[in-house]
Amino acid sequence: MFLDDRDKQRFLDTLAGIKDKFNCKFYAYCLMNNHVHLVVDTNGSDISQIMKSLNVSYVMYFNRKYERCGHLFQDRFRSEVIDNDRYLLEVTRYIHLNPVRAKMVKDAAHYPWSSYSVYIGRDGNPRNLVDTSLVLKYFSDDDAKACRKYMEYVQRGTDGEPAGEQCPAILDFPDAEDETTKEPVNNLQVMSLIEAVANQYNVRASDLISKRTPHAEARNEAIKQVKRSFNFGMRDIGILFGGLSESSVSKILKR
Repeated sequence: MFLDDRDKQRFLDTLAGIKDKFNCKFYAYCLMNNHVHLVVDTNGSDISQIMKSLNVSYVMYFNRKYERCGHLFQDRFRSEVIDNDRYLLEVTRYIHLNPVRAKMVKDAAHYPWSSYSVYIGRDGNPRNLVDTSLVLKYFSDDDAKACRKYMEYVQRGTDGEPAGEQCPAILDFPDAEDETTKEPVNNLQVMSLIEAVANQYNVRASDLISKRTPHAEARNEAIKQVKRSFNFGMRDIGILFGGLSESSVSKILKR
């Protein structure tokens, strides 16, 4: 996506234009070489229209600059609804740590192409692109203290958590004001919970993680307990339970 720093600068300029055009908010971003992470509040706009406008504008620039034509992005963008405050905080930490986990830098603060420097007060938020107030308010009403505590929170994410391109929902999540760190969630914990639900309904755990299970009631209860206990995102719950769609998971959780 980016062949030099000017490309990344242009992408941020494009984001600023999108923000004004759709009256949306960006809570965090991270530009990697071959993909981008965005945390966006659509503010009532259609996320598909926002991403289409962003993609078209940037691809036109990229194609002109490098004398190429055709598509730049391999697939349609992937999105997931952030449906609670804890998940919001974890997602921002996850994407700010992307360059660290990719071994591009040792400290997230050393990476110039994410919103992390704005969060910790090292960047004046050019173009007023990032809204940090929603996330930082969970740490303190004092701006300086909030920046410091958020920095500590992000740094704790490099200690003892699973590395790699995992969904942030399966990483540990300490309370914002809590200095202790919970143990990371692992697959054994998840499967133990599903097996416990299966035992309650006198069925096999393997039946509950099948998309076409004959035990829908037990499966639905397991989905609700996994959501409550581990705060998985809709997409990852769907994958865990045999490939259910995000909309199907959402309907089950609302029952």
